[in-house]
Amino acid sequence: MSKRRKERATIGDHLVYAVYRSVTFLLSLLPVTWIFRGGQAIGFLGYVLLFPYRQLARRNVRIAFPDWSSTQIERCVRTHFQNLVANLLGCFVLREKSWDEVKRFIDFTLVEEVAEETAHQAVV
Repeated sequence: MSKRRKERATIGDHLVYAVYRSVTFLLSLLPVTWIFRGGQAIGFLGYVLLFPYRQLARRNVRIAFPDWSSTQIERCVRTHFQNLVANLLGCFVLREKSWDEVKRFIDFTLVEEVAEETAHQAVV
């Protein structure tokens, strides 16, 4: 790679990083619930607009759960699109917050149940 191309690549990398940090900063100014709901709205738009991916997701869910009705499959696919974007945006915001703030948004019930079950098992 020539020196000039390498410099342009480095500038491009820095530009992408600056955009990422700017967007993360702006998102961190908003409440987490707003970010999550906004991500769900963007995910729903993706569900509506990205027909080929929606078809692929339907086909995959149908293979994984052959007993499900069309309504259940459609609900699963739509929820997947919504939660995918919501969780992606949420992770950008939550990684900038303290652990005490993050804990409020995590459901630990399953972790506690597993810990309780494993505590009662005999060690082999």
